Amino acid sequence: RPLEENWINREGSEEFGGLVVYAENYQPGALRYDVGERSNFILAPMMLAALDQVLAWGPARIQDYCQRLSAPVIERLASHGYSTPAADEHAAHLFGIRTPSSVDVRQIQEALRAAGVSVSVRGSALRIAPHVYNDSADVTALETALARALQPRGAQVLQSRV
Repeated sequence: RPLEENWINREGSEEFGGLVVYAENYQPGALRYDVGERSNFILAPMMLAALDQVLAWGPARIQDYCQRLSAPVIERLASHGYSTPAADEHAAHLFGIRTPSSVDVRQIQEALRAAGVSVSVRGSALRIAPHVYNDSADVTALETALARALQPRGAQVLQSRV
């Protein structure tokens, strides 16, 4: 059952002549979960501007930048006990890091939050998505927070007061 109840995720909504005859059934497949007002035409120029920007930067250059940014930290995190993917097993702009089983993921989340680092937690893994707005300071903050999360709780508190 869709989160949004709107006319466009209903069966037959593509027939504009019959829009006043509301259907109970939903569109087939994933269309039933579509956002209302997907035909919001003001979004089209925004999408085109975003695509033009990505093309100007160049997808290959974006990947290269993200790879140069993340490769060193991925290597170093392995020495801290985090399981990291091989270079040929992930995209440069999106990869996962498995956390050490000896550390509670909530402790890692707390360390990341305290450092102002945003990642997505997926079970016992972290989903990291560097992009062109990130720089070496961001990667250093990520690595420092993940290393700090491995320290005993008392050492973290003492270190944060120094």
